[in-house]
Amino acid sequence: FYSYFISLYLYIMITKAILESHTVATLKKEIRKSNIKGYSGEKKGGIIEIMLKDENKGRFDHIKSRAIFFF
Repeated sequence: FYSYFISLYLYIMITKAILESHTVATLKKEIRKSNIKGYSGEKKGGIIEIMLKDENKGRFDHIKSRAIFFF
């Protein structure tokens, strides 16, 4: 029972971290491709929350983490 919630929590946290590694423009492009409405006035955090909603689960699994290097 608890393992389901733990795995769901980890899925959301990992997915959120992956989405946060991308720019707002990239996130808006991805959300536009999936025909989700009501995101245009949202900031990055709001867009990510829309993307993580249960009804949108799985639509953005193809997005990979963007590598960020600091020198």
